Amino acid sequence: MDIPVNPTALLVVLGTVFVGVPLLVYGGLPLLIKFTYRQPARYRLPPEPMDRLLVEGGPVFRALDDQLKLLGFRLVAASSLGVENRLGVYRSSIDTCFVTLAVISGTVTVDFTQPYADGFNLSLTNAPFPSVFPTWERKTVYRLPGESDLGRLYQVFKAIRSREKRTPKAITPGFELTDIEAFCNDEVQHLIRRGFLSARNPERLTLKGAYAMTLPLLPPFKGLLLSAEKARTMRAEWSGGGRPF
Repeated sequence: MDIPVNPTALLVVLGTVFVGVPLLVYGGLPLLIKFTYRQPARYRLPPEPMDRLLVEGGPVFRALDDQLKLLGFRLVAASSLGVENRLGVYRSSIDTCFVTLAVISGTVTVDFTQPYADGFNLSLTNAPFPSVFPTWERKTVYRLPGESDLGRLYQVFKAIRSREKRTPKAITPGFELTDIEAFCNDEVQHLIRRGFLSARNPERLTLKGAYAMTLPLLPPFKGLLLSAEKARTMRAEWSGGGRPF
């Protein structure tokens, strides 16, 4: 004899798990982000000692610093992005691009960026998360998530950059942080115009911004978007004369 089972009660439990939990995560988490997340209304990147960045950046940061040195890049500026986040800017004497190493919540990401005279920026990053920002005519970002070989990252960046017909802009030495700061603040205004940030209080996300910037970081969207962005990068590399994928 089987013990008595209430199938209706089981269905209610299953319905709660398979319907209620996703609704709570995908519906409630963006709301939580909206009311708790704050971002700078205006970015300020004060210069900080570069030797302190190399110490506080941690072993991963220093290993990437060594790779950049082998590629001909040198640390030229350092700043902070809040209490725990750090930013290092690298330049090369034979290239107009710059490289940033950012330590965000313990994760180090690398960005190769080419600024252009018309205000456009072309970037390649190894950030392990998809883009959460709306499209902007002043920048295009490609991704190779998790790529730790900076020689490979630089090779792909140069192949993609070779497709551009714009005039490169070489940032005046010593003004790297000023240029990055101005670009970030321009993007804040773009996010306000697109309805992602509150016009009255740019530190706060709008409801639209909270959903648009949270859902891409959740499964299954994160994995799907990262795969799509990696494939897009490989196509761009190939069309720029890089190795076939």
